[in-house]
Amino acid sequence: MNKVSKLAMTNNVNKLTMNKVSKLTMNKSNKLTVNKVNKLAMNKVSKLTMNKSNKLTVNKINKLTTNEVSKLAMNKSNKLAMDKVSKLAAHVHLQHALVCMHVYASCLSGDHQ
Repeated sequence: MNKVSKLAMTNNVNKLTMNKVSKLTMNKSNKLTVNKVNKLAMNKVSKLTMNKSNKLTVNKINKLTTNEVSKLAMNKSNKLAMDKVSKLAAHVHLQHALVCMHVYASCLSGDHQ
């Protein structure tokens, strides 16, 4: 195959990859993911699609996208975890304060040993 037909084939594969990836990620309804996948498809996937089938390329993009999404999800879960820790800490402080008040009341009444 000459260089011109190889180039034409590569361009067709790139267009196919962009269309298929956008549709797949749109189904997950995550606009950030679509933007990231489009950039990845333009920069990295075109090299893979010359040697591998579209299915493998799509799987590769989905894995990369999942990593990005899981980082975002991790940030959200960390925030949620921090909220839970804050509530737990507040509960512990409250319990500690109640114990201190109980001990103080015992001291005042002379019930302590």
